Amino acid sequence: MNGLGPGLPALIRHRNPITPDHNPGTLRPATKADVSAICTLIRDAYAKWVPLIGREPLPMTADYTLAVRTRRFDLLEREGQLIALIETILYPDHLWVENLAVSPKHQGQGLGQRMMAHAECIGRMLGHTEIKLVTSPAFTGNVDFYRRRGFAIEREEPFRGGVAVYLHKPLLASELPADLMSARGENSSTSSKKDFVLRIARWISAGDFRHVAEWFTDDFKLHDPSIGGFRSGHDGARDMLRSLAEHVPGARIDVLDMVEEDNRVAVRWLFSGTKDGMPVYLSVVTIYRFDGDRIAEDWGIAAKAAWPMTATSATNQLPIRAPHTQRNRDPSGGA
Repeated sequence: MNGLGPGLPALIRHRNPITPDHNPGTLRPATKADVSAICTLIRDAYAKWVPLIGREPLPMTADYTLAVRTRRFDLLEREGQLIALIETILYPDHLWVENLAVSPKHQGQGLGQRMMAHAECIGRMLGHTEIKLVTSPAFTGNVDFYRRRGFAIEREEPFRGGVAVYLHKPLLASELPADLMSARGENSSTSSKKDFVLRIARWISAGDFRHVAEWFTDDFKLHDPSIGGFRSGHDGARDMLRSLAEHVPGARIDVLDMVEEDNRVAVRWLFSGTKDGMPVYLSVVTIYRFDGDRIAEDWGIAAKAAWPMTATSATNQLPIRAPHTQRNRDPSGGA
């Protein structure tokens, strides 16, 4: 459902008057309750491209009930109205921008650039070194828009009688805001363990549990007074991760706080998702004890409720499950 191709030229060719930005809006993650507003915004943003390509771009007909459950959507609201969104997919080695849409009434105000900058910040925060997307040169100005943002053409492929242009951009951790660099442990002599925990979260968010033996010691133990019965060692670690995925299906992971001292790392997590059509949350505080470069013990406690959200926590959000294989995508706005 890549919507980058259709969404941006209006930002470039039809500049709206820009008034002093007394209300920049609020960024937040999407929930099930936002599906209707997401559909409306995307249909409004993409409608102008129907005459050009002779069909509705696929984002106009996509299943956003499913997409919101399995992918990350960041919404920009102003005075309670959804005015822009960006949809991203987390892969083990990069962040993929699947969809970018801005309300026609708010185009020409730099919101597309703001949402792209937000996506790049997400990628850096998660430790990724690259962000990727696909667009079409048929939509005037798209390729130039991304080139101005530092993207380069990776390859071009024929697509439905046209051309799909795949672009990528390196992400430098040094470009993170200072507070987020601190959260990742940058510029710290004791950052390696925090970075290790973030890397584990990134792999778990992609649904990949194959590296348990690299993450946990042979005698790993989980200590949680609210639950019990987990085995020790790698089997116990797998049980723990599977139990989490079952308790919060399609979960997103927020890293809200992280502190490192000696061989321990403390993390405040938020897991959010849906189960049986209802929102579910799991708030967790955990202290990990390391033995060498692997986790030997997990001392944690969980509650079936949500922490109050902050702007920083929304920046760190990770979907626990994401597709492992990129499909051939419609550069005009489809997957």
